[in-house]
Amino acid sequence: MKVIEFLQGVPSPAWGLAGAIVGAIAGAYGTLRATKTTNQSNDARFEKQLEHDATQKSKDRAASLRRDVYLKAVEEVAAINGLLGQLSTVDPTNTKYISEGMLEFFKAMAKASLVANEHAREKVSELSGAYGRLIIELMADANEAHQLRVDINVNRESYEVMHAERSRILAAMRDANESKDSKYKFEALSRSFDSVITHIEELSVEFLALNEKHINALAAYAASTANKISGLADLQAEVSALLRSEFDLDVDAEAMKAQFKRQSESARATGEEFFTRLKAMREEGTAD
Repeated sequence: MKVIEFLQGVPSPAWGLAGAIVGAIAGAYGTLRATKTTNQSNDARFEKQLEHDATQKSKDRAASLRRDVYLKAVEEVAAINGLLGQLSTVDPTNTKYISEGMLEFFKAMAKASLVANEHAREKVSELSGAYGRLIIELMADANEAHQLRVDINVNRESYEVMHAERSRILAAMRDANESKDSKYKFEALSRSFDSVITHIEELSVEFLALNEKHINALAAYAASTANKISGLADLQAEVSALLRSEFDLDVDAEAMKAQFKRQSESARATGEEFFTRLKAMREEGTAD
């Protein structure tokens, strides 16, 4: 009642002012509501943008990580192939050279398995296991070449000892001749000299035979290694194709398999040609 009485007591001109005030208040309220709605909408869009940016940055970091890991994996596959190709020529007692090369390969494969998708992870693990078995096989295959290298080194050391003995006896014979020692001493030295010369000749013949066997062992190892690594060509191509696909690169797995096989065949043929030429040069006496 008091409100009604108050409104009734308000002069009529005041209603116009009240209407204006009410209108202004209503307009201000509407503006505030619109501003609030706009701000809420902007805030929502901003939050979505932040979420999108964070997601994109996370994807970019993951892609960068995978790229570095995959490149290292490809690099280590090439390195392990090179190490396996040289396994028959390295010093078998130098375990650091062999173990470090293998360790880097398996570390790279483990990292690739960690960041790859499930299908790629399975193939990377399969490739890693295949190389593990291949390494054991090739170390056994290289044993003959390693043993022949040991025999060659022993032969060379014996030859150097006999050569030094030959020089010593010649000097003693010269001294005996110049000092006119008894002929019995000179004759004894002569017999020793003849024995040393015979031993040197035997060592020379043995050296040539050992080198021939060593060349054949290296050739056999190279052919065996080329064939066995070639047997992994399809799996290598599958892994490479899967890793490339994660970066949206064009992938033709069958073409990659064919390329890997051509490369393996080329390496095998080059190795055979090298050892054939080396053997011919040795037979002709033109190789060291």
